[in-house]
Amino acid sequence: MKLLKDFGVTALFGTMVIIGVFALLFIGVSRDKIEFDQLLPIVSAWVSAIVGAYFAVKAVKTGNNQ
Repeated sequence: MKLLKDFGVTALFGTMVIIGVFALLFIGVSRDKIEFDQLLPIVSAWVSAIVGAYFAVKAVKTGNNQ
């Protein structure tokens, strides 16, 4: 909840998008449209994008963008 308090509506929308993407990936895996060897690069790209965006916004908000 601290993340939502820090970033507001943008974080809420981003969270909904991320949950939707992972739900669609789960549906694809459960229906055998996506195999597990295709799933790992997708998930790792999403995780790295989320972590990078979090630290970028945190750095800009605190003013420590070194």
